[in-house]
Amino acid sequence: MGFESSSVAPILLTVYCALILLVSLGGGWFPVKVRMTHTRLQVATSFVAGLMLGVGLLHLLPHAWFQLRSMDRTVLWMLAVF
Repeated sequence: MGFESSSVAPILLTVYCALILLVSLGGGWFPVKVRMTHTRLQVATSFVAGLMLGVGLLHLLPHAWFQLRSMDRTVLWMLAVF
């Protein structure tokens, strides 16, 4: 019996949708309440870019290791491409 067929899936989907809604509203509310100077905008952009890069690398690293079957080769390719 898989997770998709359980009764928890609709509840989990509802929670995820509510969290996405709250974060989206917070993202629209933030610039209204905080004055975005040039420096603050650069810091925010750098933070988001670094977060996305980190999540992307950490998410894709196990998939790359599965293909190469060597952590040394995987990390070497990751650093070479980066």
